Amino acid sequence: MKTEDSQRQLLAYELEALEATPARRRRSRPIVGTVVAAALLLLVGIVIGALARNRAVDHQRRRAAGAAHQISSLRHQVEQQQATIADQQRQIARSEERQASLRRSIAQQRRVRRSPRGANTSFNDGLYQVGVAIQPGRYHTDGSDSCYWAKLSTGDTNRVIVNNFGAGPQTVTIDSPYFESEGCGTWTRVA
Repeated sequence: MKTEDSQRQLLAYELEALEATPARRRRSRPIVGTVVAAALLLLVGIVIGALARNRAVDHQRRRAAGAAHQISSLRHQVEQQQATIADQQRQIARSEERQASLRRSIAQQRRVRRSPRGANTSFNDGLYQVGVAIQPGRYHTDGSDSCYWAKLSTGDTNRVIVNNFGAGPQTVTIDSPYFESEGCGTWTRVA
């Protein structure tokens, strides 16, 4: 019976050994599965992170391109406005030149001496409107060393019809709209 009991014990021992071996194998499979799942999750996280980073980089690139376009547009607008300002400054300068010319012309016309009609048959140096300040006709002066006279088409002393610069006596027929005299002394109408 001892052999039978020994055999039974041996069988029980072997059975226990067999039952114990699969239990260890069952434990190792879940650990391997957990490790594989963790590795897969890690890999998925890395891929998602890389994709998110690429999207962020692309978004920043688009924003930078948009900003560069906006800067270019603003520079163009500034250049156009500077050109407009330069043109307006040229217009202002031309307008100021015209105003100065008008002021000079007005000042010259104010210098023109006026007297009642028919009153002056003699006059001294100056700018005169013929028919208003002096009567048209033939005039004589004893002159000086530097007598200048000019017949003018307007009150502008640059609108000369005929002029003369000389020394000594002068005789002129005044028949122009304006007459200018400098350094000639007194002009007297000759009958």
